[in-house]
Amino acid sequence: MGCGQTRPVRLAMGLEERRWKVLQGLGVSSTCLEASALTAAPAPSGAGNVRVAQWNLLADGLWNDGFLVKPVLENWPAGLGRIPTSSGSSVEFSELIQEMLAAGQDEEALKSLSQKD
Repeated sequence: MGCGQTRPVRLAMGLEERRWKVLQGLGVSSTCLEASALTAAPAPSGAGNVRVAQWNLLADGLWNDGFLVKPVLENWPAGLGRIPTSSGSSVEFSELIQEMLAAGQDEEALKSLSQKD
């Protein structure tokens, strides 16, 4: 981080670096990490623009356990590592994630996934 950078730029770079380390620790592939790189928002085009920022405090507080509250999981109806579906069955969490990643922009695959909620 160079001396000529403003504090917000240094802060953003530090946050991005920490985000990458956490995601790498969770096993996210390099390809997905590069595709998810955070970029600066475009400059506003007029004086009437308003920017709104939101921070999910709950997510920030639960990031270290994968957003899964451990006491809730003790009575999880689908079994450890599985996600219940709207049809009453369950699917492996990793399988669901792989299907979501594979679906990408494929509308048919996305429709199929929405049937599992």
